[in-house]
Amino acid sequence: AGFCSAVCVEVPSETEAVQGKDMKLLCISCMKREEVTATTMVEWYYRPDGGKDELIYKHKNTNHELPSRFSGRLQWNGSKDMQDVSITVVNVTLNDSGVYTCNITREFEFEIHRPLFTSSRTIHLTVVEEGTEDL
Repeated sequence: AGFCSAVCVEVPSETEAVQGKDMKLLCISCMKREEVTATTMVEWYYRPDGGKDELIYKHKNTNHELPSRFSGRLQWNGSKDMQDVSITVVNVTLNDSGVYTCNITREFEFEIHRPLFTSSRTIHLTVVEEGTEDL
């Protein structure tokens, strides 16, 4: 019997959402083998066009949705191994267009030091009134 492990691929998120539907904001940060023991923290920010970044979601051991225009509409959609740290926006509105940033911080617990690794993904989301079918 051979040993099989999941392959992690960092794919970009979709950038167009349809009003009234759910939209998964894809954020994947593949780990090297030695990173698996790290503690991972994820922060999701939203910035409306011409506005400021606002922290809307945080995940470290547990999920924590912050009070915002998205209250009650964000769902954790990540994987247990914390390589996929995606969230889903439920019932998207036209006002949800803007820039979403997912910041990933991994802290390594070595005996002598605790290095931090950070990475970030940005999604420019456009919400449309109804989907255009690809034929």
